[in-house]
Amino acid sequence: MVVRFDIERLEPGHGRDAFECGDRVLDEYFRRFALVNQTARFGVTYVAVSGGDVIGFVTIASSQIERTGLTADAAVRLPRYPLPTLTIARLATDVRWRGQGVGTALLRFALCEALRMAQEFGCVGVRLDAKVEAIGFYEARGFAALEATDERTGAASATTPMFLPLNQIEDSLL
Repeated sequence: MVVRFDIERLEPGHGRDAFECGDRVLDEYFRRFALVNQTARFGVTYVAVSGGDVIGFVTIASSQIERTGLTADAAVRLPRYPLPTLTIARLATDVRWRGQGVGTALLRFALCEALRMAQEFGCVGVRLDAKVEAIGFYEARGFAALEATDERTGAASATTPMFLPLNQIEDSLL
């Protein structure tokens, strides 16, 4: 069965209360904070909608990355100062829609936004902090792990920072 859905910018009329991805923190973020943060211009959330139901979401924001944090391959020919990136802050699919391509479509949408960002005002790639159970999903799509330490404490991080250079996005989407 082919799932049909649209990806739209989150609006007040999108029902958020029924969404459940199985991660309490992500569910609470989507229900309580996604629209508030978007209104405050901290990031923008896009939703996958099927039959009026929100079946997934991705929150993106502009950010930067230090060249020293990149893999040697990704850092080639890049200057030694903070570089503009698009960050995938949150990405989740409703448990009832898992395995049907919703998360992949939302990721692809975010990667297309990175290409648009690069044309408009600069972007060298996409970064995110992956939970352990999501690392394989992102690795299969070309993301590489970066050094994972908590910037405040220097301790190992609970998530793994990952990065996908813009040239790899262009190669995979074009």
